[in-house]
Amino acid sequence: MLSALKNFAITLLIAAVVFGVVAYFATQFVTATVSDILGSEMSDLDDIISGEVDDPGGETESGGEVSSETIGADIVLPEIEGNSFSFLVVCSGYRPEIFSDYLPSVDELHDKVNNFKTASDSYGILSKEYREISATSIVLVRADKERREYTYTYFTPETRVHTSTGYLTLGEVYALHGYDKIAEYVRALTGIKADYTFLLEGYNMDEFIANFGEVAAYNPKNIYAEGQYHTTRSETTREYINEDGEEVVDHYNNSMVLEMGDIRFTEYTSHILNTLKERSSSEIEMKGTYSVAIVEAYVKKLAELSLEEFSSLLEKALKVPEYVDPESKEPATAILESNITIEEIIAVYDMIRASKEFSSSVIQIPGNYIQATDDTDAYYEPDLKTSIKRFMQYRFVDVQDE
Repeated sequence: MLSALKNFAITLLIAAVVFGVVAYFATQFVTATVSDILGSEMSDLDDIISGEVDDPGGETESGGEVSSETIGADIVLPEIEGNSFSFLVVCSGYRPEIFSDYLPSVDELHDKVNNFKTASDSYGILSKEYREISATSIVLVRADKERREYTYTYFTPETRVHTSTGYLTLGEVYALHGYDKIAEYVRALTGIKADYTFLLEGYNMDEFIANFGEVAAYNPKNIYAEGQYHTTRSETTREYINEDGEEVVDHYNNSMVLEMGDIRFTEYTSHILNTLKERSSSEIEMKGTYSVAIVEAYVKKLAELSLEEFSSLLEKALKVPEYVDPESKEPATAILESNITIEEIIAVYDMIRASKEFSSSVIQIPGNYIQATDDTDAYYEPDLKTSIKRFMQYRFVDVQDE
């Protein structure tokens, strides 16, 4: 009995020694491991708090900008001078030197009225269908330094907005209130303020191309001739009742004037684009795609110029001509009318140059095309709520507006 008890005591002592040693080293190992983990977490936390951890999105966790710092292991982003900005490009189709069927001005009407001999003389003026004076394309461009991105948005002139005088399309806003007013409604639709607005009148389009050169852009659909305007429809139909009281639909093939594909933007191309009517959502999308491609191509073209060439070209385009032929029907205006100054032209140069390195994307204005009725003309109804949400992340913080 005593021998068995002695053996048990010896075994218990050995086990205690062995497990004690194991427990000691296990405790040391666990303690060291937990200490390393906590130490690493505390180190990471310190880095986050001090803003030393790089964010893959181009900003530090503390919100600081990344200029020429290393992103990840191998990518180094070059530092960009200048600030983010946005600008609006408005084109019109007004060509008084080509078309003579615009609504006469007040002075012209007075001259005509003074020559009337009978009341029937006024019938022609009152019944005539006049060519519209309207904006033909509107493109908003954002140069975003922080996102390192250019974004482009097309606004169809058929976009309906509410004004102090009722509902108007953006094309009508231009005709009645001027191109600078369009920027106000673009801001209402997107929440984005256009820092600069440029107007390119149809009658200055040829001179613009002569000075800025031609560019290539992809035309996504065939364009055809149809009366005084152009269309993407390959045929025109005419419905009537014949002598037998039967409903008849005649089909007339339209002539193709511009084939889909990579097309150079020339004087001929610009004229067709300016007289292209948007009568459906698909035509709006087509014209928007083509218009954005043209504007982006010119931004990239300007990006290849030196500062001297860039500023000289824009200064020339913004200068009002000192002499205009008295016989010309074209108004005496600069190639580009704008609110930008010479100093601001120089200030945006670096961001224009950066367009070669930045990504680019297109943001569309959501909405629906509403066909014409007996009481109203056709128009594009923007989805204002969705549009504001869509552009929320693209807004610039304007300190002056706060």
